[in-house]
Amino acid sequence: MTTVHVRVADVSKSFGGSRALSDVSLEIFRGQVHCLIGENGAGKSTLGRLLAGIHRPDEGSIEVAGREVSFRSPAEALAAGIAGMAQEVALVPAMSVADNILLGANEATIGFVSRQRQRERVEEILARYDFVLDPDARVGDLRIADQQKVEILKAIARGSDLIVMDEPTASLGDKDARALLEVVRRLRDDGTTIIYISHHLDEVLSIADRVSVLRDGRVVYDGDPLTKSELVVHMLGRPLEASFPEKTLPAPDAPVVLRVEDLACGDAFSGVSFSVRAGEIVGLAGLVGSGRSALARVLGGVERPRAGTIEVRGAPQRFRSPRAAMRAGVHLIPEDRKRQGLILVRPTRENITSSVLERLSTLGVVDSRAEREIAERAATRTDVRAASLETPVWALSGGNQQKVMFARASLAEPAVLLIDEPTKGVDVGAKFAIHQLIGEIAARGVAVVLISSEHEEVMGLAHRLLVMAEGVLVAEFDGPEFPADEVSRAVMTDVAKRTDVV
Repeated sequence: MTTVHVRVADVSKSFGGSRALSDVSLEIFRGQVHCLIGENGAGKSTLGRLLAGIHRPDEGSIEVAGREVSFRSPAEALAAGIAGMAQEVALVPAMSVADNILLGANEATIGFVSRQRQRERVEEILARYDFVLDPDARVGDLRIADQQKVEILKAIARGSDLIVMDEPTASLGDKDARALLEVVRRLRDDGTTIIYISHHLDEVLSIADRVSVLRDGRVVYDGDPLTKSELVVHMLGRPLEASFPEKTLPAPDAPVVLRVEDLACGDAFSGVSFSVRAGEIVGLAGLVGSGRSALARVLGGVERPRAGTIEVRGAPQRFRSPRAAMRAGVHLIPEDRKRQGLILVRPTRENITSSVLERLSTLGVVDSRAEREIAERAATRTDVRAASLETPVWALSGGNQQKVMFARASLAEPAVLLIDEPTKGVDVGAKFAIHQLIGEIAARGVAVVLISSEHEEVMGLAHRLLVMAEGVLVAEFDGPEFPADEVSRAVMTDVAKRTDVV
């Protein structure tokens, strides 16, 4: 017989004047995967944080195992057997993988931690869940995907019987995401209750025992998993149109705007050559770590190449900074908006206009009136939804934060736009809007290089598709339609066994 693990009754939560949750009631059953879905700002992460002890409800009650609780901190939630995994990793960069996994879960003898026992526990957990990580590696040196794995293992090591996972696959590639979903299934089979918050409906439907849909802070559906289209209707309150805009092919005589020849950067990639025409979207597919994001950073002036050439509108370029790349007409929307793309504590207005401050300034003084006007126009054009453009950008939903970066790029009027993971961590409604934006940008004659770990996305938007594996280009496909099976095989290429790479 299935028993109730957590009962939420009439819970409400506000932040300032904004209502995040309104009269939320639901039951979470022991040993099940209970998925919370909804658009950005629907309240699902807020609910997860209440259960993990990060926030306290303004109204209503929460029961855990039949006992009413009022957590004042994550430590109190942990003591009740609830571990939380946030969207952003909460690790100590200077410490090792092993130290981070067992942080707060170590068994000490007379004040001392047994390093041998610590290593044995970590190796046991790694082996059980098939994660390949060096226990002695410094966490700050790991790629984002591996840091996310450490965060997952940290929650597992606490021995909690309920784990709240908020967007756990947001930073993972397809292979790592599949491995995580298998971990979720194993945890469930072991009797652990999982509250799983995600925008990815396909992965939700692959693991969910029960689904709750939130919209505007209220539960609008709570029950057995439905079809994908039915869930979308509950999330949006309406059916969703076609996932991708109709492709507008570049003119046959469109000029080459970006040309790359034999480009190389450290051990990340080498021998990369391709070109992009005005109005063309060239997609870059591949696994996490294949060199796609490193290539974008070089083209965007964040890193310098060790070999090769870059031409923009026929002129050779050697970018020494992102600012130099922007002056040459190349703008980068990076993969990690919070760490690389936005100044979270500053107003939305400033984040939008940061690409054109030189144009708005006289002797170092910004024309504030002109700044507000162009920020408002850019926000309207890209459908940025905020209570005010003076709202700190950290307070916006993930989808609106992403749109802020597109608004900033539009003001820069680039000849080349590099877009790395355009819809990572955004809901289905925002994803559709961003897809429309990318199509409109290309239709205006901008040369677009699009990187996405979602193969359906990159194939659905690109006019031409390049595949990277282990730092080299291994395949090229002409669109507008692409053979999905062949693309998938190319993505999994073992370069050491290939002699026919592009």
